[in-house]
Parts: sequence; structure tokens; C-alpha cells
Amino acid sequence: MEYLEELLGDSADKHAKALQAMESAHDGYAKEIENLESIHLLDRVAYLENLLGDSAEKHAQAEAALRELKSAHGGHAKEIAVLEDSFEKHASVEDHINYLGVGWSGEQPC
Repeated sequence: MEYLEELLGDSADKHAKALQAMESAHDGYAKEIENLESIHLLDRVAYLENLLGDSAEKHAQAEAALRELKSAHGGHAKEIAVLEDSFEKHASVEDHINYLGVGWSGEQPC
């Protein structure tokens, strides 16, 4: 009977050691997988940061260009207002002819 108990005890010890080794290996593999997943996650985060950074930079450039256009538009609007004001001060061709005394009535000759 002792022989069987010793044989079973040795077998149980072997199984316990094997089970411990498998659990240890499993933990190691689990850590490796976790590291791989975190690397992929870091790659994804870096990609998104790069993408958003590019978008932010392009947005800032577009805003700067828009400010320049608005500034130029304001300048052109002022120039147009000055020109329109100066046109109002000028006499028409008919007024010039009448002033010169030519006597043009504005009708086309036959």
C-alpha cells in the first residue's frame, strides 16, 4: 500500500510541478500579448496624433490665408468707395458738351 501511495504522491507532485510550470508560462505569454497590444495601441495613438496635428496645422494655415484675404478685401472695398466717390464728383460727357456750348442734345445723328 505504501508503494501505491508513494507512486501516487510522486505522480501528484509531478503534476503539480507541471501545472505550476504551465501557469508560469501562461503568465509570461499573457504579458507578451499585453505588451504587443499596447504597442499596437501606441502606434494607433501616434497615427491619430499625427493626423490631428496635420489637420490642426492645415486649419491654422487656412485661417491665416482667410485673414489675409479679409484684410485685402477691406482695402479693396475702401479703394472702390474712393473711386465711386470720385465718379460722383465728375460731370457726365453730356454735361461737358453742354458746358463747352456745342449744343449737343444727346440724340444720335441720322
